[in-house]
Amino acid sequence: MLGRLDPATGEVEEVDLGNGSAPHGVIVGPDGAAWVTDGGRNAIQRVDHDRLEVAEFPLPSANANLNTAAFDGDGTLWFTGQSGVYGSVDGATGEVEVHDAPRGRGPYGIASTPDGTGTRRWRAATSLGSTGPTAASRSSTSRPTAAERAASGATAAATCG
Repeated sequence: MLGRLDPATGEVEEVDLGNGSAPHGVIVGPDGAAWVTDGGRNAIQRVDHDRLEVAEFPLPSANANLNTAAFDGDGTLWFTGQSGVYGSVDGATGEVEVHDAPRGRGPYGIASTPDGTGTRRWRAATSLGSTGPTAASRSSTSRPTAAERAASGATAAATCG
């Protein structure tokens, strides 16, 4: 179930996301829709702002253990799954891509920051103690240098583990 709160009235509208739904995160996309990482359905879901219709984008891999998501400057949704994946949903076409995380299990969060020449996607791993650009923007899995962090516009990074 996803709830939409009207702060002026306090009224909450509920949207049924389907059997087994277990939403983890919800963000508003550049299209004004709510985008949900739903671990119970192993899918990304888009809820239309006006009609409250749900479109589902199932992941091709089993049990990604979805967490947070972020949009890049091109309107692509990026997400992580603690089972050792990260991926994207093209907001225009609905195409879903899933990739193995460079260091395996543990990716938890992701953010997108402009770097002046495009967009970098940053992911954080809770059980791996690493933070850095995804393989989509950098082939190395080592920690970014201070110069790379400054060039990307990143102001802070945190690790756990």
